[in-house]
Amino acid sequence: MWPFRKHTKPEPVAQPPAKAFPLASVSTICIEKRLPVMHAVRLEMSQEWHSGWVLNSGRESTAFSKDARNYRPVPLELMIENDATLALLRDLPVGTELARYYVTKDWRFITRDKVGKIVKGCNDET
Repeated sequence: MWPFRKHTKPEPVAQPPAKAFPLASVSTICIEKRLPVMHAVRLEMSQEWHSGWVLNSGRESTAFSKDARNYRPVPLELMIENDATLALLRDLPVGTELARYYVTKDWRFITRDKVGKIVKGCNDET
């Protein structure tokens, strides 16, 4: 008998449905420095397991933001557990962009690079 076994390809691991754990791309600045999310944009993603949300602290430079290595996939639900005002991200469509001035202020839609309509019901204060 030949001493080497033929290598077989491992069985592909079945992925749970995308809605079970959608991921968001979160800036390493938010993660490492524990800064709050102040800017969010939802992009169209080709991966079904990604929610499309890109979350930033607002302090990232343009060069930093363009480098994909500066973002980490984090479950969106984990981000919502840490900041309840992010719960509105679940239902907003692709192409949505939001920003806020302070953690205590309401989220605002960004349209054509201008801050627009206030999103009601984001904070407990309003």
